[in-house]
Amino acid sequence: MDQRFEQLLEAAPDAMLKVNAQGQSLLVNAGCETLFGYSRTELLGINVDELVPVALRGRHEGHRANYARTPVTRPMGQAMKLRALRKNGTEVPV
Repeated sequence: MDQRFEQLLEAAPDAMLKVNAQGQSLLVNAGCETLFGYSRTELLGINVDELVPVALRGRHEGHRANYARTPVTRPMGQAMKLRALRKNGTEVPV
């Protein structure tokens, strides 16, 4: 990875992660560790659906699959109230 990109990613104030079409995380920054309470090692390779509250996972899997079929650049969760699940089981807004 380009060193300047890596520095920019790490300096970002927001949690940022990149996932593949199957939902497996490929790239995470320090903000993800802070937000989710997992170490970087734990986050790399995790399925992003595990970071979604259980009651919302089915819908999220559908959203993710739909995006994989027809990807478009857009802000995540535009016009939605999104929540994530931390390692300790608490939910946080994202």
